[in-house]
Amino acid sequence: MYLPSEDSIFLSNTVNHYHGNLALEIGTSSGIILKELSKNFRIVIGTDIDFDSLKHLQSVLKNSRLICCDAATASVHILASVLEKLSEKGKILIMVSSLSKKKKLESFISDNNLIMKQIAQKGLFYESLEIIEIMR
Repeated sequence: MYLPSEDSIFLSNTVNHYHGNLALEIGTSSGIILKELSKNFRIVIGTDIDFDSLKHLQSVLKNSRLICCDAATASVHILASVLEKLSEKGKILIMVSSLSKKKKLESFISDNNLIMKQIAQKGLFYESLEIIEIMR
């Protein structure tokens, strides 16, 4: 199991402003974000490739459904698979690093007629993090 890093803490502080019926977190890791989501969503699903992390989270988070799988190979691939299941009022939150290729994300959003809105930004020593909200 991983300890929460600064980016996870940053995102967990942002997701607590969202609520609804269903939330999905891809790459659950420490579970800090999943814990926040479980406070405001009726059903919470978390995925991670690390089975031991999921086993630990299962004992801590009773209202979450956990799935062991690899869904973090490419962020545009993840968005494409999530987009199929996104409801008209649904939202996707994604964290983007200044070290990543944001242009690829922007192209995907434009090509799929989506709306992108910056929710939060945080500067770190070696990078800057940005939380983006994506919706139809």
